[in-house]
Formats: sequence, structure tokens, C-alpha cells
Amino acid sequence: MDCWGSETSWELLDSTNTVLYSGSGYADANELLIQETFCLSAGCYAFKIMDEFGDGMSGCTGQNAINGSYSISNDSVVLCQILPEQANFGTSNTQTF
Repeated sequence: MDCWGSETSWELLDSTNTVLYSGSGYADANELLIQETFCLSAGCYAFKIMDEFGDGMSGCTGQNAINGSYSISNDSVVLCQILPEQANFGTSNTQTF
């Protein structure tokens, strides 16, 4: 997640752009881990992450601060992700899987 969690929101959409799941209102904290579980049928989906400030999940400060990241997986298979070095995506990033 993002050390500026209060700026972060997300949506999981189906192939008709219907929002199936969403989240927001997270705490501002380094190393905050948020885990969600979804039950999805076989199909095409999009994960959209948004940042209110416009710096993606980057901009973390402090001695042990690292940029945010996320991954969506099915068991051990990663379906989409953003790594800390990719965290500065601006106001939003959408990945399909």
C-alpha cells in the first residue's frame, strides 16, 4: 500500500466497467499492509488505483520509508502489480487481467 493511504482509493471492475469492489479511507503509515479477498468468476477484469495528490504511491518520507506497491494474485500467480519503483503513476493507473 501507500504510506499516504488517505490519498489512495481503488476499484475492481468487470468487463462492462461495473465496479465490483472498491476501497478508500486508509491510514497514513509506512509499511501498512492491506489485504482483500475477492471471489471472481472466470473473465476479464480491471483494477484501477487512484491517488488524490497525484504522486501515485510514491513520495514517502522518513528513514525507513519505501514507495507503495500492490499485487493481485490467484494463489501464487500474480495477475497484476505495481512495484515500489513503479509507484509514481500520477493520479491513476489501470491494469487488466
